Amino acid sequence: MPAKKRRERRRVDHDAALKAWSMVFRSGFDFLHTLERAGLPVDGRLQPARAEAEAAWRALRGDFLTRYPPQEGRLWWAQREFD
Repeated sequence: MPAKKRRERRRVDHDAALKAWSMVFRSGFDFLHTLERAGLPVDGRLQPARAEAEAAWRALRGDFLTRYPPQEGRLWWAQREFD
């Protein structure tokens, strides 16, 4: 019986993903085109798909908030949208 072929999984470096998503988490937009350069699609208004943004937020939330603590009395865009 032939061996089962395994699908290659897309592996993303955690730090690179955090860097790519940080502008979106802060503002809701990919102003610096970091997601595009990482190969993630954004629409004409420089916004990623909401489901992708939420999944990325769930995976990177803790590290993002450690690196970018919210300013006094203000929440980041991703906190307002997904928490």
